[in-house]
Amino acid sequence: MADTNDMRIVLIQGSERKTKPGCVLVHCEDNKDVEAPETAVAKCPFVKDGAFESTACVLMNLVRWVDKYGIDGHSASELPRPCPYRDISYVFKGWDLEFAEKLFAPPQRTHFLTTMNVAEKYKITGLIDFMSIALGCKLRNNADQQAVQEIFGVDVAEHDEDIKEDWINELIKPTFVQ
Repeated sequence: MADTNDMRIVLIQGSERKTKPGCVLVHCEDNKDVEAPETAVAKCPFVKDGAFESTACVLMNLVRWVDKYGIDGHSASELPRPCPYRDISYVFKGWDLEFAEKLFAPPQRTHFLTTMNVAEKYKITGLIDFMSIALGCKLRNNADQQAVQEIFGVDVAEHDEDIKEDWINELIKPTFVQ
């Protein structure tokens, strides 16, 4: 496994496309270039001819996952179904927790749903399962509403009276908790 923590968005000046040894540049749809380990990118069939058809943040999320678990791989953490937790640290451990925290960190979290959509397009089901559980935890966690608003692209703050509505609590409560 390559060190995908070393991935970065680079600015290309002129026609020079130099990278660190063992790395390649991938041009993304948002006109950003990502420098990533060559061995990690080689595992990613969605990178074609040094290009990727989504944003740089989405590419970095997918490369990290595929380098660790592969296209068909699943999380090492046991994913409870249904998941009653509000805190992702109860569900994910080790690398999985670190990865989930990166998904919810700015600016990555504004690309969360796009990452899920692209993972679905390429049938990366393990990542979709992982992100579904992580998102469920985040939605149930009332302490981090700013992250939820950024994930969904909502710029209106919720008020306490909105959250106290019975219908919203019923929607987010796991079905086995009655």
